[in-house]
Amino acid sequence: MRKSTLATIFLMLITLPLASAEISYENGRVSINGRHQLKDIKNTDYLEIKEGVCYLKKPINIRKGASFYISNDSCEKLNLYADAMVTIQGGISFNNLIVTSYDPATGKQIEITRETYNTKRPDIATKEGTRYFNAYNTEFSYLGYYYDIKDSHFGITLRYTPKAFITDSKFHHNYFGLYTFDSKNVQVRNSEVHSNLEYGLDFHDYSDYFYIYNNTVYNNGNHGIIFSKFCDNNVIVENKVFDHTDNAFVKGVVQDYGVHGIMLHLQSNNNSIERNELWNNRVAIKTDDSHNNTILKNIIYSDLEGGIEIRESTGNLILENEVISSQDVALFSGNSVKNHYENNYWGEQENQVYFRIIHSNGTAFRYKQPGTSDADAKLTELSSTMEIT
Repeated sequence: MRKSTLATIFLMLITLPLASAEISYENGRVSINGRHQLKDIKNTDYLEIKEGVCYLKKPINIRKGASFYISNDSCEKLNLYADAMVTIQGGISFNNLIVTSYDPATGKQIEITRETYNTKRPDIATKEGTRYFNAYNTEFSYLGYYYDIKDSHFGITLRYTPKAFITDSKFHHNYFGLYTFDSKNVQVRNSEVHSNLEYGLDFHDYSDYFYIYNNTVYNNGNHGIIFSKFCDNNVIVENKVFDHTDNAFVKGVVQDYGVHGIMLHLQSNNNSIERNELWNNRVAIKTDDSHNNTILKNIIYSDLEGGIEIRESTGNLILENEVISSQDVALFSGNSVKNHYENNYWGEQENQVYFRIIHSNGTAFRYKQPGTSDADAKLTELSSTMEIT
């Protein structure tokens, strides 16, 4: 018995310091190891809880291998001070709460505009080593800002994330709604994305195997949904995307081009854009140097410049879409060949389809006709026979 008791005491002595060290406070930052909830942070210089509201005052780092759970078990609302950046190298889950910025001087969230875009605000970002990011019924708002390319905090950023599941959530009044980089297997479902200073959903460089389903995306300062630069095998299905009409705002600069509903950009290939509903965008659906994609059964109306725009893109299937009305052209195809058009409705007689090839010697071929029932056959013929020399 004596040996057993001594062994128990010894184990307690070596275990307790390790357990308490799982949450450490150093250099003005909270570091999380192991498995913890937000309310496990007991140092009130870092986290204070008042009447169901959590106030995170300083940065927090979820270390490699750690799991961190932020939910209404800790608080119904999480207010982040401007310096309280959340950095994830392990796994994190948000559940049933509001996450927003907070200025203790005003008692309000921190707002920015196209003129004050570099006002510091907190953000949430994963880094290399992250295992997962989950969000259920969580509202993310008033997060992120842009200072310069070396100091950018987009709001909610998933970098090098192998899987993420986001459902029934909201992203609004952030710098970007949601940004990803070199991430895989991300699902965004049944969520609302609106009024973000730049993009709504911006999926960048090598973001592959995403499933973007049944979201409502509107009134963002850049494109509603975009996959840009080598993003492959993604599905964008049954979303409502509307009210993208301004000139684009990119890293503090207003551009001279308009924003669009859904875009595939720069070698984003083998993706599916299916059964979405789009209205009041500058262009509803656009591909730019993107190939072997399927654009299927989308409904488009009341766009300011065009319904579907295909630029420098080949091998795409444009099938069974309806462009109910467009103020400029129902379809624009520029220097895009070997695409197949079938069973599309290009609107009434006044709607136009426009096919253009500009050859390297400077000569140009242009074909324009009303969006009549035989437009698909002619477009497929031109796309098959014309060459860019």
